[in-house]
Amino acid sequence: MQDKILLLLLALCLTYGGYKLISSKMTSAESSEAATVPAAETPAAVAAEETPAAPPPEPEPKVVLPPKMNQKELIALFRVDGFAKGTESRIVMINNAPLREGETLDGLKIEKILANQVEVSYKGHTYQLTQQLLPNSFN
Repeated sequence: MQDKILLLLLALCLTYGGYKLISSKMTSAESSEAATVPAAETPAAVAAEETPAAPPPEPEPKVVLPPKMNQKELIALFRVDGFAKGTESRIVMINNAPLREGETLDGLKIEKILANQVEVSYKGHTYQLTQQLLPNSFN
């Protein structure tokens, strides 16, 4: 008799456990079906539909340089008074101002100082200037 009760109890447990197992699988399948929302209805998709696309980035503006001055115009603005060679660097005198390579004077940048000429950049263009000697008016 005890064996029959144990078998009945075991059958009942297996039946109940199998039912629970099957019902939990059905519940998880139903919940996963319910949780599956079409992509168009997800919050991210709704936000993407509401938010307009960002405009394409504007191209970088092109730098337009002013026209290159002729040499006489530049000499009228910047007069080379002389050159000097120090122990460590060269110096050029422009409009009575001593300048070294890399320094600027009123927008004129000294690029390179040579023995008798100076390479400069002004408004995006490069020039080579020499000392302008005045004609000998003492004769």
